[in-house]
Amino acid sequence: PEEWIGPNNVAYVHLMKGETDKAIGILKELKEKYPNNKSIVNNLGVCFRRTKKYDKAFESYDKAKSLGAKEANNVAIVNIHVAKYDAAVNGFESSRCDYNKALAYCLKKDYDNAKKTIECIETKSADDFYLRAIVGARTDDLDLMGTSLTRAVKLDASIRDRAKKDNEFR
Repeated sequence: PEEWIGPNNVAYVHLMKGETDKAIGILKELKEKYPNNKSIVNNLGVCFRRTKKYDKAFESYDKAKSLGAKEANNVAIVNIHVAKYDAAVNGFESSRCDYNKALAYCLKKDYDNAKKTIECIETKSADDFYLRAIVGARTDDLDLMGTSLTRAVKLDASIRDRAKKDNEFR
């Protein structure tokens, strides 16, 4: 009953179910008992990011970092949300290949690096292919756009309707 891992995991489940307020309640209670636990502080930062309390997210990530957590990627994701794209791109781990890093490059209008980052993602999701299609549209590479949209729709049929309404593809 005095272990922190169980309640931390329950908070994570609530967060994944979109029940962020429940997760925050559990994590705040845990933080009172374990104020120097980097996992709890980090997870609280994720909750704050999800509720758009970016200043609190930065504070939590800074605290978790001071406790030994690797927070570069979390901080970079918040920088995307607050439109600090240079800081986001520079904040991600250099070897990282994922959607968020590619998105930061795309928002920064560095389409070559956005495409390179998407290409190095080993198992691409529908969202990865969708972002790749946007890069194709913005760089006037119709082949890249078309093949990427096709692959995105194969992975998630609902993307077809999303793409029809998206100004990126007009």
